[in-house]
Amino acid sequence: MRAFAKSNGYTVIAEYKEYLSGTIVDRPVLMDAIKHAVKEDAFILILRVDRLMRDLKGYALIEPYVDRFRFAQLGDRPVDLFTFTVLLSLAQNESKIISLRTSMAMRKLRDNDGRSFGNPNIASFSKKGVAVRRDNAIEFAEKANILINDFITLGYKSNQALTDKLNSINFTTRNGKPWTPSNLYRLRCFIRRNL
Repeated sequence: MRAFAKSNGYTVIAEYKEYLSGTIVDRPVLMDAIKHAVKEDAFILILRVDRLMRDLKGYALIEPYVDRFRFAQLGDRPVDLFTFTVLLSLAQNESKIISLRTSMAMRKLRDNDGRSFGNPNIASFSKKGVAVRRDNAIEFAEKANILINDFITLGYKSNQALTDKLNSINFTTRNGKPWTPSNLYRLRCFIRRNL
């Protein structure tokens, strides 16, 4: 791409790399590149159409900006609608064929060779994970219960009053977020069931 840019007189002002599949239409890095190109009044240089996306639904998303794209496979020229949609259709079809071939190969290996895919111990790891999350939830609930009981003793009796008091001392939820009456209610139900 650098050689393409140099041979066609472009100055590279930014490079964007993305690891999400081209079958995902609304990709954050792609949208950032488009915003940057619009702001800088620049072109977006891409190797091939299938590197941009592999789903016809995505055309509606980039259609307003299609004049900003230059594809090395097509040379340094604006993309016409017919060529672009044909190449995009081919990319989408190729993606489906690759997925189908992969599924068939895995099925053949599983059925004929007895191969297994994935982690055979996933069930035991899952049980351990559930146990750790439960232990962490109980530990957090014990700390919160002490505070809640202290505040109730001080006269903060409603969920809204307790929520406001917990937020005022910056005691957050387990996810680090502020309290709301509904998540405090769920915590108090958990405390009644488990402590």
